[in-house]
Amino acid sequence: MTNSSKFKAGEILLIPFPYTDMSSKKVRPVFVVRDAVDEDILVAPISTNVNRGKNDYLIGNEDYGGTPLPVTSCLRYEKLVTLSSSLVLKKVATLKTAVTKKIQSKISDFILA
Repeated sequence: MTNSSKFKAGEILLIPFPYTDMSSKKVRPVFVVRDAVDEDILVAPISTNVNRGKNDYLIGNEDYGGTPLPVTSCLRYEKLVTLSSSLVLKKVATLKTAVTKKIQSKISDFILA
């Protein structure tokens, strides 16, 4: 997938996500934080490790605007990263608009804290 105009806030994509030390990467779901404005996308990783920290958001089945991820997951919004949309493997889900706005607000509060 290479057309970044397809990527909208609230979508969940599969992407090879880098480890923080850049030593390797792991294909994982990510949440699109805001609509893509060029070939780069701002994303937050999603983990199946649901031992939530204060800057994590537990995603419940009721948060999806369609088919949910197969496993209960946690959005890690303190680990935002900008990546090339050319890395996207596929779109796998979408969160409801109200949930997306709630998460965006939490991210904004986190950044401005």
